Amino acid sequence: MRRRKRMSPRLLFCFVSVLLLCGMIAMPELQEPTLYRAEILSRTNQTTLHTRAAVGGLQAPALSSVIEPPAETEKEPPVAGNILGLMYHDLTENEANTSAWTTMPEKFRADMTALLEAGYQPLSLEDYAAGNIRPGQDYFVVTFDDGYEANLTMALPILTELSVPGTVFVITGSVTADGHMTWDQLRELTASGVVTVYSHTETHMKANENTSQAFLADEHTAWAQIEENLAPAMKAMAYPHGAYTRETMEALAAEGYAVFAVQDVPWWYTVGNEAGVQILLRYNVAYESDILSIAELSRSRAGLPTIAEATAIRAEAAAAERAAKEAQRRAWIEYAKAAIRAEGERSEKTK
Repeated sequence: MRRRKRMSPRLLFCFVSVLLLCGMIAMPELQEPTLYRAEILSRTNQTTLHTRAAVGGLQAPALSSVIEPPAETEKEPPVAGNILGLMYHDLTENEANTSAWTTMPEKFRADMTALLEAGYQPLSLEDYAAGNIRPGQDYFVVTFDDGYEANLTMALPILTELSVPGTVFVITGSVTADGHMTWDQLRELTASGVVTVYSHTETHMKANENTSQAFLADEHTAWAQIEENLAPAMKAMAYPHGAYTRETMEALAAEGYAVFAVQDVPWWYTVGNEAGVQILLRYNVAYESDILSIAELSRSRAGLPTIAEATAIRAEAAAAERAAKEAQRRAWIEYAKAAIRAEGERSEKTK
C-alpha cells in the first residue's frame, strides 16, 4: 500500500504529460495569422499554460535544465495603414450626363470593387470618428454630398450588396428640391442601416466668404432640421466647396461635432490639436477618375508605400509570422518532451 501511494503522483504526472504531448503533436494546422496584430494568447500558449501547471506542481526542481521557449509578444504592423476618404455627389444612368460631380452606377460599383480587391476595407464615418480602426489596415470611407435622390435609388443598393457603409451630407435647404431627396426618403435611407446622414449646411454656404457668425447660424439651422427629422448618431458636417475656416471649425468642435469632412487638411491641423478637431480628408471621384490612382495619390501624400509594395511587405510579414508560430509550437513540444524525460530520470533515481 505504501508503494502505491508513493507512485501515485508520478503516475499522474506521466499520464497528464503524455496526454498534453499527444495533444500538441495532434494539434491542427495553425489558422492564418492576422497580418497586423499578433494574437495575445494563441492555441499553443493555451496548451502551454496547462503544461506548466502540471509540470510546476509536481516536479519544478527537475526542470531547472529545461529551457522554456519565450512567450509571444505584440507585433507592430509591417506597414502603416491608409484611410482614404472618398467624395461622390450624384449618379446617373445616362453617360452623357456624367461629369466631375456625377458618375454612373456601374462606375461606382467598379470603384468599390477595385478597392476591396486591393485590400482596402470599408469604414463608416462613425467608426472613423471613434478611432475604431486596426493598425496597419487600409480603409476607405464613402461619402456623398448634397443629398441627391440617386444616392437612395442607385447608390444604396450597391452599398448594401457589397456591405459598404456610406454617409450623405445633405443641404437641408435643398430637401424636396428637384433631384434631391425628401425627408421621408432621407429617413428611408437611414433606416437601411447602411447609410447615415449629416449636415452640408442649410444653404451650401462658403465659410471663407462669410463671417463666422453667418456661417455658424446657417449650420445651426441645418443641424436643427437634421436632429428633428433623423435623430443622427453623432454630430458631423462637410464644408461646402471644401471652404473651411479655423474659427468655425473650432467653434463647432466645441459644440460637440465629432468630425468634419474637407478636401484639404488645414495647415494648422495636427493630430491631437487643442481644439480636439477630427477631420476626414476626401478626394472627389469624378466619372473619369481611376479610383486606384486616387488611392495611390493618397498613399504618396502620406509617405506610404504603393499598394503593390504594401501587399508584398505584408505577405512577407505573414509568412514570417506563420514560420514563427510553427517554430513556437515545435519548441513547446520539445519542452514537453524534455519535461517528461526529466520526470522519468527523477523517478529512476528515487527507486
